[in-house]
Amino acid sequence: MRIYRVLSIAAIGLTGLAPAHIYAQGSSGPGTVAFQATVAGLTPDRGAVSAPQGMVTDLTGETDFNGCAIVKNKVTQPPFGAYRFDIHINYMSGINMMLEGLRPHVQQEVELEVYDYRAGVLNYGAKLSLAFVIGGHLYFTGTHTTVTMRNGGLDGIIRSQDVLRSYPTHVVDLKLQASWHCATMFHVQGKV
Repeated sequence: MRIYRVLSIAAIGLTGLAPAHIYAQGSSGPGTVAFQATVAGLTPDRGAVSAPQGMVTDLTGETDFNGCAIVKNKVTQPPFGAYRFDIHINYMSGINMMLEGLRPHVQQEVELEVYDYRAGVLNYGAKLSLAFVIGGHLYFTGTHTTVTMRNGGLDGIIRSQDVLRSYPTHVVDLKLQASWHCATMFHVQGKV
């Protein structure tokens, strides 16, 4: 049985929940954050997600961001480490949740987390999590996923050999090739 990693910042045991709020430092950057994905296999898919890059605030006043960020963790035990690299696109400040098997609340969204991020390290394997929605289809990466960073994390490539499509139908063993681009890097303080 394959194990698929699902979003969880607060604790590894929480499956499918959107990450906890983080507090950003600095101002909004110009431009957009963009993600392009090609899924191959039994049910091929392709799509792009983009959003204005910048800070967002939910109805309760909690702060989050659309874009790329280096997150300073409060909890530094494995797998998190002192820092995480995060990408949020169309993230709705904790309101939206990507839950395995359930229809996503939005048509386009991306949440990438690379744990134990270290400046100068370009390739990451086992310590990462990606969930994304393109065209209303919900995907999660498995254990055979790699992230290659370029330009200080503002650009990168994601490859996976065991993607799960969770909605509208359950399909396993899909392949993923994706890329991202951010105009600016945020530096944020994690709550966990």
